[in-house]
Amino acid sequence: MTRLGIALQGVAGRNGFSTGVLYAFRKAKIKPEMISFTSGALHAVTCYLNKDIETAPQFYEQFENYFQINPFMPRMEGGVELLKAFLRAERTLEKNCIRPAFFWEKFSFSDPISTFVDFLENPMSWWFETIFSSKLLTLTTDMKFFEEAFELIEGSKIGILTNSYDYEKNKTIIYMNSAALKKLKNTRYTLGEHEHFEVKFISPEGLRSCLHILQFGAPYANEYDGAYQFNPYLPPVKICDKIIIVSATSLLKKRKPISTLFDIEEFKLNMLLTNAIYSELANIDLINHLIDKKIVTDKSLHKIDIKILEPSFALGPLDYFIENKDHFLDGMAQANKLIQN
Repeated sequence: MTRLGIALQGVAGRNGFSTGVLYAFRKAKIKPEMISFTSGALHAVTCYLNKDIETAPQFYEQFENYFQINPFMPRMEGGVELLKAFLRAERTLEKNCIRPAFFWEKFSFSDPISTFVDFLENPMSWWFETIFSSKLLTLTTDMKFFEEAFELIEGSKIGILTNSYDYEKNKTIIYMNSAALKKLKNTRYTLGEHEHFEVKFISPEGLRSCLHILQFGAPYANEYDGAYQFNPYLPPVKICDKIIIVSATSLLKKRKPISTLFDIEEFKLNMLLTNAIYSELANIDLINHLIDKKIVTDKSLHKIDIKILEPSFALGPLDYFIENKDHFLDGMAQANKLIQN
């Protein structure tokens, strides 16, 4: 029996494509052995696991009238994305539970005495670090969301895992539910700290850490969003015979000329997402090749069939935190094509 794994690439927002893919899979009664998700793809997983199968399309209905709200804004890329994002910001950022950080939130009050001493010793440096603080955004999601997400994930018989990055230890943190730990009990992915990674039992706080992007300021419990290191995180999913990788960007889309600062940011983001997938593909292709040539005969290794689902179109970098119903519908369409074939 073929074991199916799904690896979801995630970003802070714009995870509608993954949500659409999983919605189509659930409608088709496709149940994987393992799911690995990174960052904001948590939203796709919670919609997939929700008792109400229509949770996903209902969520994206709120974005349906975007181009009616801004009818004069064409579907363009590049510099136009700045104005378009500003026009959408108040409505969409609020729905994604992200808002710009207020100036006073940039001040550090966690240790008032040390902060005051730092100010007295070097006031210019203190003001510089405060004005140019890394805290640009604030996550307003209530912990209740992460608690409910934890209940859905832990209650599933599907092996589910996600990843964060421990900034102090420079190490991958893998959060797993009970089903994943059981399926991986005979592998190196056991609870505890290992040389290059640490496996922890999934928790609401762990899920919160996995969504903590750099723009939120100091790390959450010493951890940042795992997307900065691995996106998606595939190694534990390789127990499966077939893996469907769901990309957050269009891998084969022709790149347009770089002529503005926004083009630079779009290129950097797309390269980050693209290279993360290609590096994993290279490893799997190598093992498959060595098995075919009978150079590798270790029975613990097996060939893996890889399928990639990618968006048919891409938005600019300023849509990084903004959901889009078109991406959700595109994910459904791409998944249905795969199902039919």
